[in-house]
Amino acid sequence: MSDSFGLEGVRILGTSETYLEIQHDAELTTAIACPNCPTAPFVRHQGTRQVITDTPARGKKVRLAIARTRYKCKGCGGTFMQAWPPSIEPGAKATVRLLRYVEAEGCRHTIKGIARDVGLSETRVEGLVRGLAHRLYHHHRFPEPAILGMDDLRLRKRLYTVLTDGTTGHAVALVEGGKEDDVKEELNRRRFNGRTVEIFVSDLGATNVAVKKRFFPDALHVADKWHVLKGAQEALSKVTNQEVNRLRRAKLGDQAKTIVAVKSLLMKGRINSTNGQAQLEFEYDRLRPILIAYPRIGKAFWTKMRLHRVYASANATEALGHCIRFVKRGRSLSIAEQFKPVVKRVFRYRRIILNYFHARFPNGNLIHPTTGPTERRNGDIRATWRAGRGIYNLEYLSMRALYQPLMMHGEIVLCGGCDAVMGPFGKHRLARPVTDPARARCPTCPPAP
Repeated sequence: MSDSFGLEGVRILGTSETYLEIQHDAELTTAIACPNCPTAPFVRHQGTRQVITDTPARGKKVRLAIARTRYKCKGCGGTFMQAWPPSIEPGAKATVRLLRYVEAEGCRHTIKGIARDVGLSETRVEGLVRGLAHRLYHHHRFPEPAILGMDDLRLRKRLYTVLTDGTTGHAVALVEGGKEDDVKEELNRRRFNGRTVEIFVSDLGATNVAVKKRFFPDALHVADKWHVLKGAQEALSKVTNQEVNRLRRAKLGDQAKTIVAVKSLLMKGRINSTNGQAQLEFEYDRLRPILIAYPRIGKAFWTKMRLHRVYASANATEALGHCIRFVKRGRSLSIAEQFKPVVKRVFRYRRIILNYFHARFPNGNLIHPTTGPTERRNGDIRATWRAGRGIYNLEYLSMRALYQPLMMHGEIVLCGGCDAVMGPFGKHRLARPVTDPARARCPTCPPAP
């Protein structure tokens, strides 16, 4: 039986409400029969009242005060109680939909916060959430994306590697450790098929380059634009700071303050491409006196801008020419020491950098892939880690990192007959709607009764 309340086998008799809690007086509508002799007559023996926790409503905890009666069978002389309906989990003293609700909230909120909102103990909530995390970690695999982003993530003193879908920004794997063997073990555990990845985007770290060669040999390796430009930014900052310190040691504090005042403008200088034309984006009138009066800063600034010009190019051939000019500028004696790491990196990985202009959609349009989606996901993971005051259990951290943007029991569906996990289904609308998570079944399991 099902009524407007939505719980099979439960009938609501009355409701009382306080500022913090809603309580429903209810009774069971399941069949009454002795489990040993179903056809034998029975009589009432004694009654009891049991409280079951349900999903919160209107920001309040919800309790069901269910009247249950114990009966005595005239056939066998034993006693029995009215059976619980499938919508209630008696061992947990909660409705099944509350347990599914707790699991779904476990991907987004802390265990303590969920326990406070739903009215269950922290131990019970932790058991549900950790059980779901274990099931997802060992029995679910995301499909391999066509564009795969890879980046490192440091949480306090621990290093992780995050793999994300370069199109949607969803994380598909979290690896504890930043070494090649760590990534290899996780990719093998998740049974990654490297042949399906068409574009691999990462910074130019040794581990990322080695992982690409080993697991994704057919993919186009694209160096992340931000990480390439970051080296030139750091070199310009070092040159500027050295000039400021030199002026301060020479008792020329006013000139040092002048440079400090415009340093942010030096760092924000960009060259972008608009309608195929390179456009300078910086306040030249304010920077011109500094660039002329301090040649080292001027050389470092225009060297950085030359690297920006690479990414404002119309094609790979033009970009290669700007790469060569950048290397020549970066080897100038006055700034060679500061620009040496980035010049060496650009020269060594120039082919990977120029692949930025070869990544295309099937229709021929340029993609210009970056690790931007990966960086955004890393920021969300850091926020999650801080909100939980440090999460060190890998299974729980993986669940919070990989499944937080998804709707549990909707986009991700758990089979009620086995340990299988299905999905994700659709982006905004479910391709496989599930009305009752407890009745969801994978294709290999028989339908729910």
